[in-house]
Amino acid sequence: MTQSTQELTPGPARPAVNIAPLASVERERRLPRPGQVRVAEGREVTFAEVVAATPRKHRILILDIARALDVPPQKARQALRVRAKDRVEKGDILAELRRGLTRRRVVAPQRGRVMGVDAQARLLLRVGIEWDEIRAGLNGRVARVIEPWGVVIRAEGSYIEGVWGNGLVAAGLLRPLTSRRTAPVDEEDLGLEHRGVVGVAGYCVEPRVLARAEDLSFRGLIVGGLTHACLEQARRVSFPVLVTDGFGPVPMNEDAFRLLSSAEGRSVVVLAEPWDQDLGARPCAMLDLPHITQAERAIGGEPLLAGQTVRILNATKPGQVGTLLSSNPRWARLANGIKALVVDVRLRTGQHVVVPIVNIEILR
Repeated sequence: MTQSTQELTPGPARPAVNIAPLASVERERRLPRPGQVRVAEGREVTFAEVVAATPRKHRILILDIARALDVPPQKARQALRVRAKDRVEKGDILAELRRGLTRRRVVAPQRGRVMGVDAQARLLLRVGIEWDEIRAGLNGRVARVIEPWGVVIRAEGSYIEGVWGNGLVAAGLLRPLTSRRTAPVDEEDLGLEHRGVVGVAGYCVEPRVLARAEDLSFRGLIVGGLTHACLEQARRVSFPVLVTDGFGPVPMNEDAFRLLSSAEGRSVVVLAEPWDQDLGARPCAMLDLPHITQAERAIGGEPLLAGQTVRILNATKPGQVGTLLSSNPRWARLANGIKALVVDVRLRTGQHVVVPIVNIEILR
């Protein structure tokens, strides 16, 4: 049996950094240098929308207005039709002077921005500007503007962090490629029915799998592990690659695989940017919520009602039973730093606890 079809024995997998079936996440989007913020606080944005930009490269043209008009500098300055910071297109009039029945004009040779005019009527025009742009990265809302550096985006949905990304971002519909978290994805697993999807697999060991995904115009690939043989190909493909657990034939952790494999057909944004230790931002995937209430989503479509008997499913109080104290979930920040929708429960021991609604089930 070749390595590409080998399946690992199930065992304890290394968990992803943070996994939340229902979360409110804030993500800072920051420029490398001060620049211009292009969105306002409260605005809804898509993952691909440019939210801030800073100039990276440009040239300065020096246009001698006095010489072009054949007049002294003082008169040339009076003939100007633009001011500092004005943006101009190619052919726009920069200066104009009437002499009898004739007119003399100086026009912009290229698109650019007027930087100023000196005492000798020499106009400085910045042209050929290239921009470093920051995109929203997630579908959400601008929570805060950080002038002149960028913004904070708040997004809600199912959230999974990873340990490595190839630097790209895209979105598409989720499609599991393997039925088990311990199974590698093989080239033969990818058919025409996978064109344009975001694929999910236990792990990837063969570079040709990534090449095949490129041929099928994948919108993204999420795997538990990625072998070093695949790294170069992962950096070359045109779609984001997100690794949730580690390098090598590492299976995806159970929580991430359960969440992703049960979300087939849902829209997901894969933000596979490298881990930014300064901002504490890791590569991640964010699944949009269906068009039902978040409380109903967490308990399979059944609404929450005060007085219901519920069982707690998380690891800190597994299997304990209690009574729901309120039918109105609220947002709260958990110990792992993620905001989640929570409810108040009184255990049969009398203890009052706060539990994410994704960690309860209703008992009848």
